[in-house]
Amino acid sequence: HRRQDRLIESSKLLEKALTLDPESTEVRKALLPVFIALGREEDALSLGREVLRTSPTDVGTAFQTARLLRGAGKLSEAIGVLQRACAGKEATEKPESLLMMLSDLYELHERDENFPAALTTQERIIATITDHREQLLFGNGFTKEDLLNTLAKAHERLGRCCIRTKDFAKATTAFRAARDTLMKIEDPDAKRLAGRINWNICEMAF
Repeated sequence: HRRQDRLIESSKLLEKALTLDPESTEVRKALLPVFIALGREEDALSLGREVLRTSPTDVGTAFQTARLLRGAGKLSEAIGVLQRACAGKEATEKPESLLMMLSDLYELHERDENFPAALTTQERIIATITDHREQLLFGNGFTKEDLLNTLAKAHERLGRCCIRTKDFAKATTAFRAARDTLMKIEDPDAKRLAGRINWNICEMAF
């Protein structure tokens, strides 16, 4: 039913399965995206929290639950969910999922104006792309240009975080890395962005 977009039928069957097996984590994980698709955010959030109580490093559940928490304005809880999942073994084995969670985590830290934590998050994004480049390129839908663009953005964001923490030498290094990464991309727009990064480096001189 779910594969054929019969979401109401799917939810009824899964809810019935849950009454028959109330301890099942797998049924809850299957029901979570169905509830989200049906707009039942509160029910979905309850399911996500229940799964994470026993499986705090489950990548898919953590990602979906953190987004529900962010939508509900529960930023601190969302940050905790993502931090625990990003520290787990499953996240290390799934770098494409790790990048998505780290991106959300960075946005939450930036929104919270926790720039040291945002800085650390960008450093991990850079390390993930660098250490798992081949795995990301093959079988995960990333192109070489996708990775270079993502890497350049991470270096630039790292530079901006360093400015906020007043580490100007590190900021200059990060901006140069962003510029040099963009210069490796054939797209003319990337070259123009590299020029803009040069302006950031000039600002560091002042």
